[in-house]
Amino acid sequence: MNTYRLDAALPVRAFGNAAVLLVVGGILVALASGLQWHVAVTIIGLVVLLLGAVLLTLALLVTFRGRARITITDGGYELNALGRTASRKWTDVTRATMTENELRLYVRDDEEHPDRVPLLDPARHRELDRLADEVTERMRQAYGRLD
Repeated sequence: MNTYRLDAALPVRAFGNAAVLLVVGGILVALASGLQWHVAVTIIGLVVLLLGAVLLTLALLVTFRGRARITITDGGYELNALGRTASRKWTDVTRATMTENELRLYVRDDEEHPDRVPLLDPARHRELDRLADEVTERMRQAYGRLD
């Protein structure tokens, strides 16, 4: 049994940009209301503040939900990725394909909606390649082909 964790890279740039937007927006709103500037400056400050809050929320979402974990056994796999879970037997998987940023496992019952193992951090591409090699080997064993 092997478990692969493919977590997203920490969105440091997004956190930094969110902090800048929140500080600039807060300063604009405080100055505009304290010095009784035009209402447009207050609205601009509020918009900048709102953009900072949205960016911070998205960065936190990526941090806490941006992970994929797949546990591989002789009989099948259990996948937890981006809020979805799937548990399948190898004989239920008809094919596996790899794109530049994800591994797709096509299930016999639902070929149009494959189980996806996303590569969330490009620095972990080797780990995704190792996972793909192991999936290929497990499928060969499940189907009795050792070519």
